[in-house]
Amino acid sequence: MYNTQFKVKYHDIEQELLTKIVSMETEAGADHDASTIIYSADDVVEVCSKLYRDEITSVFNADNIMDDKIDMGMKTVMAKMMENADFSSCVQDIKTYLQEHIMDSQFSADELDDDAANCMIYLTLFSKPVFHLAHKCICQHLLGGQIDKYLIDELKELLKNNA
Repeated sequence: MYNTQFKVKYHDIEQELLTKIVSMETEAGADHDASTIIYSADDVVEVCSKLYRDEITSVFNADNIMDDKIDMGMKTVMAKMMENADFSSCVQDIKTYLQEHIMDSQFSADELDDDAANCMIYLTLFSKPVFHLAHKCICQHLLGGQIDKYLIDELKELLKNNA
């Protein structure tokens, strides 16, 4: 169902490489020729997007990103995650945030039902900007039944920034 032993690395790799590119660009501007920079930030983002797709398929033991195992796995994992009071509270806080800050301009409160809001949040949890952190939360809950408070707080902020 969900591979909790899999180490998600795409985000850390992307951040490290982007930092190195900025550092190299700064050095190139000061002392070096800019032609020594081999990869652009766009190259790094593209490669890490591919890595993200490979990693999300791996945690769900899917053949590709369109495999039904991912959809079914997300539903199963999210049902288990909602059993965690801290995670459930986080999802509720994000729903409230969506209704107050995002949805007002696009939907009335009646149009945004619980299922639609949950679906939006769940899809965001498995999106590239958030999945690296969601995976840590999922693993902590599935393996130990608890999620570190700081991780929940970090996830909540990341969800707000990516809603």
